[in-house]
Amino acid sequence: MNAILVDNSREKMKGTRQTVVFDSNTEDILYLASCIINDIPVSQARMSSFSIKNIYLESHVQKISALIYTAFECGLNGNSQDFISERDKALLKKWEIEQIGSLYREESFNRARESIQQFCEESGIWYMPLKGIVLKEYYPYLGMREMSDNDILFDEKYAVQVHDWFVGHGYTVRTYQHGNHDVYCKNEICFEMHKRLFGTQDGDAFWKYYYDVKDRLLPAQDSKWRFCFRDEDLYVYMMAHAYKHGCGEGVDLRMLLDLYLFVRAQKDELDWEYIERQLTALKLADFGCRMKRLTECIFLPGFSPESMDDESRDFLEEIIVSGTGGIVENRVENRLQALKWEQAADGVKAAYVLKRLFPSVRFMREFYPFCRFPLLLPVAYVYRLARQSILNTTNLIAEFKTLIKK
Repeated sequence: MNAILVDNSREKMKGTRQTVVFDSNTEDILYLASCIINDIPVSQARMSSFSIKNIYLESHVQKISALIYTAFECGLNGNSQDFISERDKALLKKWEIEQIGSLYREESFNRARESIQQFCEESGIWYMPLKGIVLKEYYPYLGMREMSDNDILFDEKYAVQVHDWFVGHGYTVRTYQHGNHDVYCKNEICFEMHKRLFGTQDGDAFWKYYYDVKDRLLPAQDSKWRFCFRDEDLYVYMMAHAYKHGCGEGVDLRMLLDLYLFVRAQKDELDWEYIERQLTALKLADFGCRMKRLTECIFLPGFSPESMDDESRDFLEEIIVSGTGGIVENRVENRLQALKWEQAADGVKAAYVLKRLFPSVRFMREFYPFCRFPLLLPVAYVYRLARQSILNTTNLIAEFKTLIKK
């Protein structure tokens, strides 16, 4: 990832992903999203031309199915549905049930989060809710911002106590003391408890910038132990998080909506000079400028493909996640591209294999704490290889096949 974090991020990111065709389904999803967030009626004439099945599938890939269903529901309310086939009506009914489930899921997430936050308050553990927990408040309706888990940054000195609390409350431990966050799940509720916002695998610039992040946090008004970003720092973090995904499996439309709705809510109150300085420190100034321009282009009222300039269209195709591109394939392609920036192209595959087999010592110490004792480092490498071979066989085979094709 280190090679990716350079000033000319446009050239570095371009070409690292499989190209996403800007087809009618993407256009229709962007149109529906623009309508619902800007309170604009959906055109009945346009709805009659929709492929409901394709929009349903793509909206799930983009993690905005609840939002797009709400737009559909508003467009159909009180209007004729004669143009909808029986099969599509059945699909819409299924979609409606999913939407109800999304509302229930958010309420369940909220109750579970209140419990762990109460524990942190009573135990004197500072913490900060992240991502969807904060950003869902900027969406027009309850349950519209989908969440796969609860993300919370907390004081890592209390990782053992937090672990014991989750175990004591019936959660299954998915990961613990392995990387920059621990994962706990119970039924449909999952928590990612972050000890740091970025790990060593995310590159030196991100890792160093956010290592002592507590120093730039603000105390929440109604809590002694809960903290939050100032608005400008939240925007910078959102941009860094989007870039991380853009260099991996890709950015989804939910991330772009998060950015647009957050900035819109702040109106003219953000300190853009401060934001630009921070993005420059992270070597994301160009990426940030392009992301802001893109979100304004695709989510402002009256979106149409013709309103997009070539640069925004190309950028959308470079970064957006696609249902047609596999996550493993995209990751391999991006890792190879990063290595090409570091060295001659003829040795890229060998370097790729070497780095995958033997990550940096700092990476190993973060993900396998026992190898902080130097003599145990060789054991950690062997353990990692054996563990991944057993638990991640399918992805490793897919990765090997993809590498051979490159």
